[in-house]
Amino acid sequence: MTAHIVSNGGHAIGSGLSLGVALFASVQSAQGQGFQLQQYEPVAAGEQAFAVAAPWYASHRTFAAALTLDYGHDVLQGGRIDSDDEFTGETIIEHQLAAHVDLAYSPWNRLQLSLSLPVTLLEEGEARLNVGPISSPAIGDPRIGASVRLVGDAERDAFSAHLNGALWIPVGVEDDHAGDESVRGRIGAALAGHAAKHLAWATNAGVLLRKQAGLNALSSGPGTVGDELQLGARVGYASEDRAFHVGPEATFGTVLGDDRAFDKSGSHLEVLLGSTYWLAKTWQIGAAAGAGLVRTPGTPDFRGLLRVAYSPDFSDEPLPVREEPAPEPVAVARAPEPEPEPAPEPEPAPVAEVAPPPPAAEPVAAPAPEPASELKDLPRIRFARNQGSTTATAELNRAAARIKAHPDAKIRVVGHSDDTGPTGFNQELSETRARFVADALIARGVSASSLEVSGVGSSQPRSSDTTEEARAQNRRVELIASE
Repeated sequence: MTAHIVSNGGHAIGSGLSLGVALFASVQSAQGQGFQLQQYEPVAAGEQAFAVAAPWYASHRTFAAALTLDYGHDVLQGGRIDSDDEFTGETIIEHQLAAHVDLAYSPWNRLQLSLSLPVTLLEEGEARLNVGPISSPAIGDPRIGASVRLVGDAERDAFSAHLNGALWIPVGVEDDHAGDESVRGRIGAALAGHAAKHLAWATNAGVLLRKQAGLNALSSGPGTVGDELQLGARVGYASEDRAFHVGPEATFGTVLGDDRAFDKSGSHLEVLLGSTYWLAKTWQIGAAAGAGLVRTPGTPDFRGLLRVAYSPDFSDEPLPVREEPAPEPVAVARAPEPEPEPAPEPEPAPVAEVAPPPPAAEPVAAPAPEPASELKDLPRIRFARNQGSTTATAELNRAAARIKAHPDAKIRVVGHSDDTGPTGFNQELSETRARFVADALIARGVSASSLEVSGVGSSQPRSSDTTEEARAQNRRVELIASE
């Protein structure tokens, strides 16, 4: 019989869905290398889910930070496999607690940059086969990522497509199985969207390029890692305002380049059920739990996740919405109340001729021209350079209150940009700004059917000067009442 390092919870190789993957090495072999045992890789900060990405961009927010606690049970076992492929062994790492610190930034509405730093906080178990739990916390390899939007918007459209990539920078912690010895890279794609109002979905596919390595002397064969095909999918329920999300996720990986591809000895499958919720549209809390159905070293039989995230530019604050009822008295809706005047009773008298005045008074509906004049000077919404969102809450509140006072009015929401970028970029940025303002007005109670959204790029500047003050006037959204 031969000694092995495995992660199968004590089940025989190939029994059911729980899988033990062996690393062939004698008990006497010395540890000469290592790799990151922690398999969970969080999505960028600010996303709805935990493991399957659906990227966000500057039209929703520009910055997000998150802290995720990650507990794994029974992540590594060691033992022996006899000639009948029967495994007997004991746990090496029974409990593992890690933290992931994540940052994300979107400089414009087609690019998202991210950074993830894993920290193994605690491991408990018993050393075997020259591998054991770490004795003190270890910082892992930082991951730098980027995502580019090709088409659609994952938070607004039924379908969107994105390209993404990531690079892991080794920091020399392979002996503590907290990182790899060399650089890792991943290239991939994501499809995602929201359909049928409350259905959120996403699929991911990519290839992880990784140096072949093991936790013991050997660097090839069962129990080692290398290049890997990675797949992921999720589906869930999302509230209409995207504040709440709940649903299952599944991630799958299999080694590439040898006969273990798509075999149990070289594949892992993990499922999670998770939920996230945005508090006051700024703080996100989330939790998820799941299991490893097909397991290699590093896949726990149970995983639990807790997350807290902060995103200062997430949509609009709900407080202004509560101020909206105040403007309602401005509506002439009270005028009709005088209709049941006591005048109708005297009607039997010859005063019948006085009845016509009420109809003459009824043309109080003639305030139709009033909306046009009143809505002519709706506030302009200003934006910072290259930004698709704004914190001009006061202007948005005033505009929403006045538009709601005239529910029959049609409003053109027209986005503009300055002339400092390429024409295509400016056009798209102006459309993003217009969409942001339209969404903000809708969130404040304005009917979506009364808004017409468009962008004109830098083609209609308020000022043709090239000073920063002049260009600042051109970075705007105008609200124009249609006759």
